Amino acid sequence: MKQLISTATEKAKKAGYLFSLKTRPEKVSDGLEFRIQVAFALSYKTHTKDQPFKDPFENPLTQPLFIKEISPTHSLMLNKYNLVEDHVLIVTTKYEAQTCDLNQNDFEALLTCYNEIDGVGFFNCGPKSGSSQPHKHLQFIPLHSDNLPVCKLLTKEKCKAGEIFSISFFPFLQYCCKLEKPVTAEALLSHYNTMLQKISVLDPPLTNYNFLLLSDWIMLVPRTVDEFEGISVNSLGFTGNIYIKDEELLNKLIQLGPMTLLQKVTFPKPTLV
Repeated sequence: MKQLISTATEKAKKAGYLFSLKTRPEKVSDGLEFRIQVAFALSYKTHTKDQPFKDPFENPLTQPLFIKEISPTHSLMLNKYNLVEDHVLIVTTKYEAQTCDLNQNDFEALLTCYNEIDGVGFFNCGPKSGSSQPHKHLQFIPLHSDNLPVCKLLTKEKCKAGEIFSISFFPFLQYCCKLEKPVTAEALLSHYNTMLQKISVLDPPLTNYNFLLLSDWIMLVPRTVDEFEGISVNSLGFTGNIYIKDEELLNKLIQLGPMTLLQKVTFPKPTLV
């Protein structure tokens, strides 16, 4: 799988279909050592209202960034604007909305990457989650747990495999679960549905949240807004990785504090979760 993705990446770059955005890393401590990536080219990704929308994932098998079919229901594609090398998208071959909850087919497709690549998978559900495309897709990035500050917090939590818990250090509402090994699509779906039930009372009909699959855990974070003070947050923000588009927003983020940013786009944490 890794070699297939790398080969497709090089081919797409040479053909001019893939754009690897250069970033400048910064570290900001705010209770947790956040990894901030300043990617100036992000400002060019914005879709303006006067441009007619075209689904970039329509008929994925015919798209220049297509890699392979990984299941009867999903295709693997390269992310056109990647901030991390070999960033891939797991796209429903037939159109489904990005506001639809995940199902067993989604988890089976996600596991094809998880089982072969050391990284993080995620799903930005709904417009308030940091999602920019309406066609249902998950994402997978080859980031080792050493580059995911949240993993340090997760390892400190005393919990059993299969148990739903909340990271005590985070001041906002989120649910996590330590995974049983080997990880199965059925187990992921079961834990995921339990989390959805817990947060369903917050925002009915529930359409805005971030879901993450890490090395040994899953996490679900319900969202209230997409951004705060012009700083957008998607699933990766809750791993301790935040991507911003210019120096002005970096200074604003440093002044605000990354943890405060995450609080501003989420629900407050109740006394008992």
